Amino acid sequence: FGLRGILFGTGFWLALTLMPDSGAKNLFLVSASIGAGALISSSDGAKTVGRASYLPQGERVSVRPRGGLETLAAGRTLRFGSETIFMIEEKGIVLYEGSLLYRTRKTGNRLALNSPEAEISLDGMGSVMLEVEPNGGFKIIGLLGRVRVTDKQSKRATQLLPGELLFVKPGGRGFGDLVYVNLGKMTKTSFLV
Repeated sequence: FGLRGILFGTGFWLALTLMPDSGAKNLFLVSASIGAGALISSSDGAKTVGRASYLPQGERVSVRPRGGLETLAAGRTLRFGSETIFMIEEKGIVLYEGSLLYRTRKTGNRLALNSPEAEISLDGMGSVMLEVEPNGGFKIIGLLGRVRVTDKQSKRATQLLPGELLFVKPGGRGFGDLVYVNLGKMTKTSFLV
């Protein structure tokens, strides 16, 4: 059982896979709607995402500018940032654009992301922020814990610790040089944290 999705941005897509450890249903409970919140677009029109409700499958969710949305699912938290557009499907999350913070409290949880230019998986226990670069690669920042990042195409893996920024190069070319960031400054300015 897995959750799989696709992130569409400017000229590229990104597939996102969450692998629950116990076969839990693909249910995402909205635990917080921040600022302007989010809208659900369906054939019946648009409606506001309500707190303490499950996100519907097959309908587009758009986080408004200066808004945010936090969901809980099987030992993990997903926080979607301002201007993020995504859809929950039977076996995945489709992210069309925007940003994501991923936090897992269990070592058995795994998050895999695929795009035409890069395929990675994340496992371990901790928190990371993810961003897709214009070249189709990834920028990943470790916030808490220890998260293992695996580039599936190059078959390389590395550990990401708090304050480390890692670039995953497109086309299976592995990782860029590790960069260290000031988490204190970043957490003051980041909407996701």
